[in-house]
Amino acid sequence: MLARLGWFERVIVIIGAAALVLRAYYTLGIERHLAGPGDFYFYHWSANLIADGRGYIEPFRVAYENITEPTALHPPLWSFLLSVVSWFGGTGEAVGHLGAGDYFAHRLTGAVCGTVTVVLVGYLGRRVGGERVGVVAAATAALYPVLIVTDGSLLSESLYGVLITSALILSYRLMASHTTQRAVALGAVVGFAALTREEAVLLVPLLLIPLAGVPRQWLRRRVPPRLIVIACLSAMVVIAPWAIRNWVVFDQPVLIGNGSGAVLAGANCNLTYRGHSIGFWDIRCVPPKGRGSEADYSDRWRDKGLTYAEHHFGRLVVVGVVRMLRTWSLYQTTDDPGQKSQPLAVAVYLVLLPLAVIGFFLLKRRRRPLVVLLAPVLLVTLTSLVGYGTTRFRHAAEMSFVVFAAIAVVYLWDRRRELVSLTTRARAMAGPPD
Repeated sequence: MLARLGWFERVIVIIGAAALVLRAYYTLGIERHLAGPGDFYFYHWSANLIADGRGYIEPFRVAYENITEPTALHPPLWSFLLSVVSWFGGTGEAVGHLGAGDYFAHRLTGAVCGTVTVVLVGYLGRRVGGERVGVVAAATAALYPVLIVTDGSLLSESLYGVLITSALILSYRLMASHTTQRAVALGAVVGFAALTREEAVLLVPLLLIPLAGVPRQWLRRRVPPRLIVIACLSAMVVIAPWAIRNWVVFDQPVLIGNGSGAVLAGANCNLTYRGHSIGFWDIRCVPPKGRGSEADYSDRWRDKGLTYAEHHFGRLVVVGVVRMLRTWSLYQTTDDPGQKSQPLAVAVYLVLLPLAVIGFFLLKRRRRPLVVLLAPVLLVTLTSLVGYGTTRFRHAAEMSFVVFAAIAVVYLWDRRRELVSLTTRARAMAGPPD
């Protein structure tokens, strides 16, 4: 079967297989016990509840209060995907069980999603810089510890990476051929990304609208505005059923989720505006739920956070900068309060960072359109500025980051002899050491 494929496809298949093995080994061998943000309990438990026919309900209230309450605390798509695995018997630990137990079926689902992302990164790299860039990008994504750790975390980022990379590829395809089908596909993928992580709705102003040449100087070949409208409508069609469900169960408009209330309350308080946790999030800043539905107390939390930020606006400027630096691993680099310390992952990231910067400027010099690859970077930065800073939020930009770095690697490899020659000349001009 492989013999029928071109060399690029054969290499990508091999890299994808290696990526899956690495992710499975990390999950089953290196990091058998989950650690980090407790959100993985939500996804694991809610998936089991869905598979059990109880619907999308708040799993923590079921576990500890025996109360059945509809939820939109997190977007639903990742839980629904995991529920398919649960339905086929991959339930793992029961709802309410805390600790490092059996979550392997759901975690391996993340490993499979991560492998798909690796393959898609290869095709994204080929679309941007040719087949060699695609191979280097895929290999980098397969070996990149940040992505391996994420794919074993049981968090929604595993699926999110698939959808973000798909959206970038479809954007390039739409730019190359202005067809209605491609516009519909792109909008649908953006909608599904928003149903995985809520902040992906920002891809509408950051990715879809700029494809139409807004601002005009960003693109030489613009997508007709008619197709951008179709893409936006396609995204709305995907999101609409979930938004209608939320309006019905909460008796008020809730587009995707109720999570922003807790985010804003926990990120805007004394504990996160100063000291060791500046720019991060603290659960102690989130008040008790009080009366009403999930949407009601989320609104109260949101108001509390916004009020605090308004009253401390001068300090918010400093906090916003720290949030952004945290997300890009430029502040407390090896001590992110939101993640287990991963020194190897940080070290590899810091090696790739300057390469990604070089790759960005190489594309800029070649007058290649940057709006597509930069959209996730802007998305991540805005999410951190509005919410809080953590390397987890960076995931949407990791694929662009890897492609930029691959462009630089291929460029430097092609000019290795020139670089060696320049180094030799510099040493000769410097003269013998004293």
